Amino acid sequence: MVDAASAPLARTWGAIPAILATLAILVAGFGVFPFVLYGFAPGLGGQWNPRTHYGVLLASHALMVALVLLASGGTSKLALTRGRGFADIFVVTGITIGAIILVVFAAFALVVWSGVSLTVPQITTHGGFWLTLAAIVVGAPLSEELLFRGFLFPALARSLGAICAAIISSALWTSIHSTLVGHTPLPWHMLVIFFLMGLVLAWARARSGSVWPCILAHAMFNTMPALRIAYG
Repeated sequence: MVDAASAPLARTWGAIPAILATLAILVAGFGVFPFVLYGFAPGLGGQWNPRTHYGVLLASHALMVALVLLASGGTSKLALTRGRGFADIFVVTGITIGAIILVVFAAFALVVWSGVSLTVPQITTHGGFWLTLAAIVVGAPLSEELLFRGFLFPALARSLGAICAAIISSALWTSIHSTLVGHTPLPWHMLVIFFLMGLVLAWARARSGSVWPCILAHAMFNTMPALRIAYG
């Protein structure tokens, strides 16, 4: 995981400024921007409905992508490239997806073994098939991976080392998934899955020299729940 520490982005962003910038982008994308739309945009009227929610969510992800590109200075500094080659991206993506599947099964097995009631939160509201998939399968993986693995991880790795960078970026990434639609808290085993998944994605970013394996694996992970939501 040495390459992440030598990424060009890390030369312009130290650890603390990168963390603050990440938090600012999250607040802008998931806080200020939706608040302004819901509160002031004509036609929304401050009313929540599924189609509006997923439309605003998709727009929020688009804004975050733009802000990350602005902060980093371009796609190459976010490792939005082919890295060591398409073959390597393909292999790392496959390994990453396999590792994430193992993490999910291991976490659920731990829950069953511990005797704790197994809870899988369900979201039954959707904003139309294609809008829901666009927000969850395209928007979320693209914006989150560019921010956490393309921007934050290499900046932290440069200053703190790859292991600390993976832990911190994964913890921050997990925190934004702590609640679902309607502010329903996620159970602890789901948070463990997100954190371990974040570590796997950080490894993929460092191993491939590209953020594409992270985006593709994240999109694959989101596909099944997105389809369940879209079909209600």
